[in-house]
Amino acid sequence: MSSIGHSRSAAGRAPVLGSHKVPEGKTAKNRCHVDLAATARDAVLSEVARLVALGAKVIREPKEEWGHFWATLQDPELNEFCIGAD
Repeated sequence: MSSIGHSRSAAGRAPVLGSHKVPEGKTAKNRCHVDLAATARDAVLSEVARLVALGAKVIREPKEEWGHFWATLQDPELNEFCIGAD
């Protein structure tokens, strides 16, 4: 993994852009999967609802897994992204 930016500040607002190596090869367009950090579980749920109202589609319902509460969504151009909280 590599990251660009600063670690979270006390307020949890410092942006960080990370990248992960994946085992799958490229099958179509460039693969870029963005993970967004929310401040708490309630924030994950409200952000998912807000983004669905704007046209996103839920691919994976919010749930607890691997020590995080997160959901996977897809934008109207079929790009997947996650929203999660510790």
